Amino acid sequence: MNTVIRFLFWQNVFNINYWIRLLVEFVCKGDFIKFKIIVDAHLKNWNKIRFFLNSYIDKLNFNMDEKNIFLLACEEVFDNICHYAYKNLSGKIEFKLEFKDKIAKIEISDTGVKFDPTHFKYLEDDIRKPSSKRRIGGMGIYIINQIMDKIEYQRKHNQNYLFLFKILVK
Repeated sequence: MNTVIRFLFWQNVFNINYWIRLLVEFVCKGDFIKFKIIVDAHLKNWNKIRFFLNSYIDKLNFNMDEKNIFLLACEEVFDNICHYAYKNLSGKIEFKLEFKDKIAKIEISDTGVKFDPTHFKYLEDDIRKPSSKRRIGGMGIYIINQIMDKIEYQRKHNQNYLFLFKILVK
């Protein structure tokens, strides 16, 4: 039997004098678990995303390395979308965290400019160069490719979908 629970979650983050409204969807289907959050594509909203991810990653028993890898990959994608996807226009970013059979999957979607990071190749030579000699851009995508087990991209209905997969040790 499918169970769908939708609720609004209000949380005072870091004792700052404002409340964060998070729309969270929780779906259980056997051992399949899925969580979702949508925020405006502004760097100031990273704390909301991090709080959301931390809350659910902790419930899924990620070890510390897996948790840090997931958060780093998500922060890199979030940062890139905020800086480049909307070209100074406003937009939304949606994060979905799914977990099944020891595989954690993050789906990150936006309606910004089309960009397929799976086709972006960071040259291995650049990594060995001093930072002052490296080309600008792409290091975050390179890091994501190194730390995640699988990355997929789709463009459907003028929307970018990036899927990051990590096989969990536990």
